[in-house]
Formats: sequence, structure tokens, C-alpha cells
Amino acid sequence: MAFEFHLPAKDRRGVVEVDALTGETRTAGALQVRQLTRMVSRDALFDIGADTVGMLVPGGGIAVKVARAALDKGY
Repeated sequence: MAFEFHLPAKDRRGVVEVDALTGETRTAGALQVRQLTRMVSRDALFDIGADTVGMLVPGGGIAVKVARAALDKGY
């Protein structure tokens, strides 16, 4: 999923792509990945990913939640 952002104080715009399963981030804009990780936690990314997948694929949100539980337990 991708997030477009605007920082009005610095008049900066950019796009951050986030893999909801792995938590990997890629920036296509000026925002540093360190700043993003301070604003959004790993759990929040999984919740956003689960909601997004659930809207697109019926029951898909459950698969994301199961994947998160497996990653948390170290499988």
C-alpha cells in the first residue's frame, strides 16, 4: 500500500510504500524512513494492511492477522 503525505510546515510532499506483511518501507519522496517508523508502529501497519486486504478480498484480513501472529511467535 502507498501513502501520500504533505508536510505543510516545510511544504514537502512525497509517497511512502509499505508492505503490510513484512513492514518494509520504500520512499518515493523526501520523508525519511526513520521519521515514518516514529509515527507509525508495526502493529498499526498490520492493522491497516488487514483492513485494506479485508476490503479487497473477503476474509483476507484474517490471513494478514494470522501472518502477524506467526511472525510474532517466530515461525
